[in-house]
Amino acid sequence: TAAAVARLAASVRALSARVREENTEPPARREPARAALQEASRNLVLSRYGQPPYHVQLDLLFPPSMPDYEEHGAKGRIVIELAPLELVPHSVSVFLDIVRLWDGGAFRRVAPHVLQAKVEAPKNGEERSFLAFQEYSSQYPHEMLICGFAGRPGGPEFYINLRNNTLNHGPGSQGSATEADSAFGRVIEGEATVRRLQKIPGSQQPLGFVNDPRNHVKITPTLQKQPNLVM
Repeated sequence: TAAAVARLAASVRALSARVREENTEPPARREPARAALQEASRNLVLSRYGQPPYHVQLDLLFPPSMPDYEEHGAKGRIVIELAPLELVPHSVSVFLDIVRLWDGGAFRRVAPHVLQAKVEAPKNGEERSFLAFQEYSSQYPHEMLICGFAGRPGGPEFYINLRNNTLNHGPGSQGSATEADSAFGRVIEGEATVRRLQKIPGSQQPLGFVNDPRNHVKITPTLQKQPNLVM
């Protein structure tokens, strides 16, 4: 019910705040709160969205500046299947919240190893969704077409891996001794669209950010229909 979902969402918010406060503590002290957050996130996702699998469709609007615009037009589509809840429940929950509260965003980085999307802050006063800690499972590594959160702990910006980035984004990467970027899903439809995104004009190498917003590819995400959906 809506009331049950509201209670679970409040629990996730409270646990997220606690986890953020304890992120600098030794592992033995911080792990209980992280485990509690993962369990609460798993329960929230099941209550709000029903049983997995969960598929998020990204409808894309390409700009006229694309070199293949006359041939392929403005529209594109990518479908992401989210990771198993038993592996990364907090990451899945955060991405579903990003989709639920979406108020604008676009692909605006074309690097050799990733395509990265910017997510606008909700204009309705809702808090931006981002990770409380760098949740990672070795059973869901950063292989090609896996989606992960940018930043540490990460979110709401996300990216699609264009190659196997286990060394770049896995454990012990990005200046951390042990931690990794969180991975939350895999592209299962739209590989041709992913290749097309690599042609976005105006990327400034080596980092690949596209500074001119007229070249950004706008995103409209939708959770594909789930039974027993309680928003």
